[in-house]
Amino acid sequence: MPVVTRSGWPPSDPAPLPPSRVALFITCLGDTLFPDVGRATVTLLERLGASVDFPREQTCCGQMHLNAGYADQARALGERMERVFAGHQLIVSPSASCTAHVREQIPALAGRVHELTELLVDRLGVEDVGATYAGSVTYHPSCHSLRLLRLGDR
Repeated sequence: MPVVTRSGWPPSDPAPLPPSRVALFITCLGDTLFPDVGRATVTLLERLGASVDFPREQTCCGQMHLNAGYADQARALGERMERVFAGHQLIVSPSASCTAHVREQIPALAGRVHELTELLVDRLGVEDVGATYAGSVTYHPSCHSLRLLRLGDR
């Protein structure tokens, strides 16, 4: 039985998701400080056969605002995000923190937003993305991926 968070995620019997079309949610912090992550995410998804939409109107999910005590501003950003992604059935983000926030704070998107590795491994069964690296890699799972999304080592 899957672990269920307060938002009811993951669903007890998730429907299979075709990798054909995804909307990419790049976080405001990621877009500003780490734009290569977004480009690499697009490259990866396209290599796996997905068509990637990038709604240009996206800004921020409101997590930083809520964490800083600006609930009204966070709510407004959440409502904006809901409108921007309203027509998308499958939304992916390379951020566990923002994915968790969207699931907790924007119920209309909760069942449609997935953290990148969660989508690939848990929903699509992808175990090999065809990547290589001639060196050592250290992986550090984020607190939100472990505690809120319950991704862990699977």
